[in-house]
Amino acid sequence: LPQAPQEIGFRELAFLAILGTTLAAWLFKSLLARRLTVPASPIAVALIALFGVFLFSLPIALARGTTLYEWARGLAPFVPMLVFFVIATEARDARAYRRLLWAFLLIGGGLAGQTVFTFWQEHLWEPVFIPEVGPIYRRITWIFDAATSPLILAGAIIALVEALFEQGWLKRLAFWGVAFFLSGAIVLTLSRSEIAVLISIAISTIFIVLLKGRLRLTRLAWQLGLVGLLLVAIVVAEPASPIWELIQSRGQALVSTVLNFWDAQSPSSTGDVNILARLDEIRIALEAFAKQPLVGQGLGYSYEVPPAILGEGTFRVQYVHNIIAYFLMTTGLLGTSVFVILVVIASFVFWHKYWRETSTEWDRVLVAAGSTLAALWLYALFFAVFRTLSFNLVVGVTLALLASHCPVRAR
Repeated sequence: LPQAPQEIGFRELAFLAILGTTLAAWLFKSLLARRLTVPASPIAVALIALFGVFLFSLPIALARGTTLYEWARGLAPFVPMLVFFVIATEARDARAYRRLLWAFLLIGGGLAGQTVFTFWQEHLWEPVFIPEVGPIYRRITWIFDAATSPLILAGAIIALVEALFEQGWLKRLAFWGVAFFLSGAIVLTLSRSEIAVLISIAISTIFIVLLKGRLRLTRLAWQLGLVGLLLVAIVVAEPASPIWELIQSRGQALVSTVLNFWDAQSPSSTGDVNILARLDEIRIALEAFAKQPLVGQGLGYSYEVPPAILGEGTFRVQYVHNIIAYFLMTTGLLGTSVFVILVVIASFVFWHKYWRETSTEWDRVLVAAGSTLAALWLYALFFAVFRTLSFNLVVGVTLALLASHCPVRAR
């Protein structure tokens, strides 16, 4: 599927048919058993409350001039989270959840392969000359928008966890290779926020595994040494040198923009265009929130913004590159509070169950799910990735794992 489908074609209909059949089968099975099975977890309560807010936003959106079609488009990306109820009911053991996480890893690997292939096929390390601008380096996201797919980030984190827990050196090396490959695809996107999220979550994941004693420092040291050698080999590679220069220039643009704001100067001429455009989006979203602070403008609300790239004309969008600003705009304090409660509850549930768990196999699955969930939600603070089907599909599965898991000590 495209990152953000603009129309309902065959692939979209196939996805809806599979998802609808899955949810209907779960509901029909529950009705036959005369019991609607829902995990006895605060995560399930918070998720039900969140979808209650989504449905409550329908009359609000219609009253604000949003059409039913626009509201449905606003709701559609979040619908895959409903697989939470199916997964929490049907998948009970660590092996089943590990297969689901591996599915995300495999799909993320496929998208990472397409990203790397596109980069080499288009020779994106070479500048192209534009008469009005001069020589510029093209970003891979201009050609292959799925390069920013959350499945690549999720796959990199899952592969890292597998490498940390794996006992056999050959499998461990293979998982490190997969994690490094997916991380390399993320670097090729030149997305500063995604690279920062990847690094911070990777460090946090290693720390919590070490903290529980599931990983020895000596084993970790030689693994990181191997990764360091691979990094050195890539850095000295000739085609890779422009990438590091571009990352450095984008980092400098970020620092310059922040300093201009700090000095209370106008950054319009020297600031980073992407950052300025996203700050403008957040400003517009907060203005819309201020008009309806309690319930927001409703899902599907759109606003007019100038083009992110220099040009003429305007266009309307339904998203904001920040999940908190988006929820404030569309669902107000009501929906934002429910979402924040869901995040806090999921965090507490993870820590509680992780520290009580005595099984190494379950530890592996818990850390993979918890770290992936943290990475996606953190990424959603900087990018509109939360408005994609794959993002919410992963969120639904990982939340189901945390909600339905019962620590071995408590069984």
